[in-house]
Amino acid sequence: MPSEPIMATEKTQPMKVSVECSLGVDVQADVVLLVDGSYSIGLANFAKVRAFLEVLVKTFNIGRDKVQISLVQYSRDPHTEFALNTHNVLDAVVKAVRTFPYRGGSTNLGRAMTYVRENIFVSARGARTNVPRITILITDGKSSDAFKDPATRLRSTDVEIFAVGVKDAIRSELEDIASEPKETHVYTVEDCDAFQRISKELTQSICLRIEQELLNIKKRSLFPPRSLTFSEVISRSFRASWLSNSTNVLSYLVQFKNAEDPNGEYVSISVPGGQRAAVPCGLSACGGRREEGDLCEGKHPGCTAEEPAVATEYNLSVTARYSTGLSDPLIGRGTTLEALAGAKTLAESEETERSMKVTWQPAPGKVVSYRVTYRPKMGGKQLAAKVPGNTTSTVLKKLQPLTAYDITRERCRPGELLVGPYDNTVVLEELRAGTKYSVNVFGMFDGGHSTLAGEEKTTLSDAPEPPPINLPEIKCKTSAKADIILLVDGSWSIGRQNFQTIRAFIGRMVGVFNIGPNLVQIGLAQYSGDPKTEWHLNAYKTRKELLDAVANLPYKGGNTMTGLALNYILQNNFRPNVGLRPDSKKIGVLITDGKSQDEIIKNSENLRKEGIELYAVGVKNADENELRSIASDPDDIHMYNVEDFSFLQDIVDGLTDNLCNSVKGSDGPEPPTNLETSEVTHRSFRATWTAPAGSVEKYRLEYMIAAGGPTHEMSVNGTVTTAVLNNLNPLTEYIVKVFAVSGDVSSEPLKGTETTLPVPSARNLRVFDETTTTMKVRWDAAAGATGYQLLYRAVNATVPSEEKEVRVGGGVTEVQLEHLFPNTLYSLSLIALHGEEASDPISGVTHSFMKLNWDAAPGNVRKYIITYKPEDGDAKEIVDLSRSEPSYALPGARPALLQSGNSEGAVAGERSCVRTCSHLLRHCS
Repeated sequence: MPSEPIMATEKTQPMKVSVECSLGVDVQADVVLLVDGSYSIGLANFAKVRAFLEVLVKTFNIGRDKVQISLVQYSRDPHTEFALNTHNVLDAVVKAVRTFPYRGGSTNLGRAMTYVRENIFVSARGARTNVPRITILITDGKSSDAFKDPATRLRSTDVEIFAVGVKDAIRSELEDIASEPKETHVYTVEDCDAFQRISKELTQSICLRIEQELLNIKKRSLFPPRSLTFSEVISRSFRASWLSNSTNVLSYLVQFKNAEDPNGEYVSISVPGGQRAAVPCGLSACGGRREEGDLCEGKHPGCTAEEPAVATEYNLSVTARYSTGLSDPLIGRGTTLEALAGAKTLAESEETERSMKVTWQPAPGKVVSYRVTYRPKMGGKQLAAKVPGNTTSTVLKKLQPLTAYDITRERCRPGELLVGPYDNTVVLEELRAGTKYSVNVFGMFDGGHSTLAGEEKTTLSDAPEPPPINLPEIKCKTSAKADIILLVDGSWSIGRQNFQTIRAFIGRMVGVFNIGPNLVQIGLAQYSGDPKTEWHLNAYKTRKELLDAVANLPYKGGNTMTGLALNYILQNNFRPNVGLRPDSKKIGVLITDGKSQDEIIKNSENLRKEGIELYAVGVKNADENELRSIASDPDDIHMYNVEDFSFLQDIVDGLTDNLCNSVKGSDGPEPPTNLETSEVTHRSFRATWTAPAGSVEKYRLEYMIAAGGPTHEMSVNGTVTTAVLNNLNPLTEYIVKVFAVSGDVSSEPLKGTETTLPVPSARNLRVFDETTTTMKVRWDAAAGATGYQLLYRAVNATVPSEEKEVRVGGGVTEVQLEHLFPNTLYSLSLIALHGEEASDPISGVTHSFMKLNWDAAPGNVRKYIITYKPEDGDAKEIVDLSRSEPSYALPGARPALLQSGNSEGAVAGERSCVRTCSHLLRHCS
């Protein structure tokens, strides 16, 4: 009998999961931190909540196209501390989390969740479609209002809710709020000191749900084709057709094989996204083993099998290919007709024990070569022979004695290119401009071939040749030695047209230097999947030779492997055998347009350890955090990032100035200090600084718009420490740099910023002397105005009316408006003109009196009585007016607020509104 089993238990080790959601992929999500700020938390615990939030936000890779975070604090009322689109870098989010205030109040959780749904997850606050939406709730007590329905509504908008309860929080409430499953969405801690215990598990759950939801979103957007039908069936082909509910399909992958051969290989063809049918022709009854599928129209180059089919059933699937992935396949079966008998195209002769001759009829059309494959019928290794297109026979060798062979002859048409087994990129050259090409890729193995789905691309139209790079002025005049290596991203994401812009940018950058064996030397390496040295440091001895090389720099193409490229220039370009000099400054300049697909931090550190000063220039999709980690300190000198290739020309002057300072080193004068600005107007301001110790020949000032634009320069004598910057744009922030210059050497820049004022406006707009059809308008002058434009429009006229305007010169501050409608409300807006510039409009109206005029009443009039009533007061009456005076000025009353019947005005929108008069008079006889 068997013995009793001996049992033991052992706990497995927990799985090590990274707490970084961005590990290896670009994760996108909109995350809202909904934080209880009620009085029950207390200041001390609130500081611990901030620390816990900091741990959470550091989990994510923050960015406009990555994870966005919003913070909402709630108590009695919710308050947005920052929206999803407020901060785009981690440092800014962390700073905001560390400093947001404690507000206090009751715990209205239901109101807070409604607020998040209606005010945070909206496009105006940065919320995006088709990205995961996460809300992380942190609360310490029972809600003071109803919360179940708001939680249900929030979840119904595809928001995943995680609930963290502290201290007195009720778990059943948390479970009613959180998403399923509750065990990964609800967390409780006894106090704020215990946050550390749940932080890792919580962050892992959040990251997992984000990645799962990303897959779900992606899958929902990949609509599969539908309704597969077959038509035009013959012995060698049939037409497969389908329908699609999507308009953004890049291409369709059509795969087919012999349904009766379980070991048969699938053959693939690619169909453009706008096409809803394919004709797999040349179908073979021997199992479907072919080089590739072929459209009968011959649009797909490749090898076509000649063996006829005989009533064969094929399994066929159609998969839609999107930019984000492949849809589920649409599957069906099609059957070819029985073939008609025909002449045999292959003939064997001259058989020996080890060889035989094979002859065939020539194929129609242009044939580059024939491919003859053969293998023993009983199984074995397939062999192949390649035969020139003008030959119709070949001798098959290395055969086995007394063995039957399967032989297939295929013709290979033009358009094939063979590359090595380690290449994964190839450039197709000598193509026609503006022409659509179909490309298919095959892996070649001893036992056969694999097929990669092809796709169609259209070549660009012929673009004009880029203009030659003009020889710029030598601005960096120095005898210092420097060896500079430019590392240029040549990946596919840049594109040929943008690469021309990069050439021009490089030309302007290197053209400021005096090139020579004893001066500045510049080499260049281009990288994508693998780096390549375009020229070494010692390749060009003059500036003209270097600029000619830049103008003819080829475009490489490939992936973005920046880390590999940084290591490459250290090992291959910063070397004495290719021109590196022991007594020169060593500088590297990276130019890239995307996030690296490999590790960059260690490789950039290795360069800096060798004394190499690194600059990093990013364009468009470049990762700013990655650029900072590559560039030397300080970032404001060594790191540049622009939104588009067209903006490169805006930064080239500042970059070359800093490069020049790096080349010159510390031999120049000390920089000035204490930059201050004053006398700020809408067109100018004064910059003042403190002179450095030692003599200074002159000061050079550079100023530019902070948001981007050209750099302007001016110089003042070395004895002057102030300058006025003129001809600026109103209400615009400017960056100012001041350099001390001695001879050809400049100091490090002293930097500052200032914002110009808006264009001066007129002030104190007043309306007076209103009558039934006129009114007068007066204002205080705007300093420096060259004219004024007064716009007025009837608001409630009984007939259609258009806006009218009055223009006057800069010395006029009063106008009378005539031909107005009686008892009508008018809007007024006054704009001060300063040449071609205009101020913001003003509309504030004040009144001191209102003059009334009337026609004398007939008969013996003893006196007139005027009655008027303010909107917010009692009726008033003025009597004992002389009958000989048919006019009167109402003193001190607010005519702008008088009701209909006399004169009335009110502010409406952005304009002042004033009503013309109708008279309400009584006369006593």
